[in-house]
Amino acid sequence: MDEIDHRLIDAWDKVCERIKRDPEFAAARRRMLERKIVTQPMRDWCVALRASDTRISDFHFIITYRDDWEKKMAHRVQLCGESLQLLLKPVANPWPGMRQRDAADKLGVCFEVVGQWIKKGLVQARWEHPGGDNYFGKPSPWVWWDGVRDPQHKDGKTPDAVWGSLWQYLWKRVPADWTQEVWRVPRERLDPRYGVVFSGWNWRCPGTVDVNGKWQPCGKLVRWLYAALPPLRVQDFLGERSPLDLPRLPDGPHAFRMACMDCTGWDTLKHGKKDPMFWWNQFVRHVSGGLLLGSDVEYPFGAGEWGKSQRKLTGSE
Repeated sequence: MDEIDHRLIDAWDKVCERIKRDPEFAAARRRMLERKIVTQPMRDWCVALRASDTRISDFHFIITYRDDWEKKMAHRVQLCGESLQLLLKPVANPWPGMRQRDAADKLGVCFEVVGQWIKKGLVQARWEHPGGDNYFGKPSPWVWWDGVRDPQHKDGKTPDAVWGSLWQYLWKRVPADWTQEVWRVPRERLDPRYGVVFSGWNWRCPGTVDVNGKWQPCGKLVRWLYAALPPLRVQDFLGERSPLDLPRLPDGPHAFRMACMDCTGWDTLKHGKKDPMFWWNQFVRHVSGGLLLGSDVEYPFGAGEWGKSQRKLTGSE
């Protein structure tokens, strides 16, 4: 356990003791559990799948209308849990790394995308000149990076350090026996030289089921599909029962569905505050099931240090 774990557990014990001896305090915390923010998923507990992932092929998934797929036309993809896990798994590439094109294939992005990451300083690169390592082509960069990269983010960035390493194992929580069919349609743009050209893929959002169990169709064309996973809460880690009945989170293959950002339900926070304390409060409330507030747990970082250069906390993609 790290410092954040210890502080969460200490705060959990103190609040639980106060709930047992103070009925007014218990009633106030019980009202907090009824708020939507407790059950609304955060981006850090959502797995994402890009429509333009180059690893989406008939090798991993069942593609209906294969000829349409090869001709860059609309087709239907049957997603399955085991193959989805491979696409969501973080990618490591330590020194000495690999060629830029091989790294792009491993991440599921285009060759040019890795070149942009090199210019942004997101990955490190060295140039291999002809004659070295039995290579006699044009000068080619070898790329590598420290730690791992999230292949389902446009810049390959990882969550803030406050989330620890739990996000690296979200792919293991995808149900292996899960399946879902989704339409994928071409995305086009107008090029002044060539006219209308192919510019990648979009998903057609299949919709989702609301809290009343009623099917809500969507049909939006989006670049990403998300699926929320239940967060790992303090009471689950401690293996003890909460003094209050925390909201039950959906789980299992029947509850795992991929949909657009709006259907997933975390969109209301995508334009939220940039104050680190605001996101610290959201983090504490989710990992405690709504029982704790950010003010109950001592903030472990300096003012403004949390979330400066990382992604996902504001949900912007």
